[in-house]
Amino acid sequence: MKLIPLTVLLMAALCLESERGTDKRVDSCEIHFGADGMFSLCYCWFYYDRHEELVDADWQWSSD
Repeated sequence: MKLIPLTVLLMAALCLESERGTDKRVDSCEIHFGADGMFSLCYCWFYYDRHEELVDADWQWSSD
């Protein structure tokens, strides 16, 4: 049995959530990690369609 990395499963779940919220197909996803102010860090998620146009964006505190 081949195991699927947890990050792949998380990305797939987040892409599906974005599709449900926007009613648009998500074909790719980017994750960026960076500063959100002076003392906090966050993950930024960007979702794209097959034409590489932005479909949705989301963010999450890195401490969540």
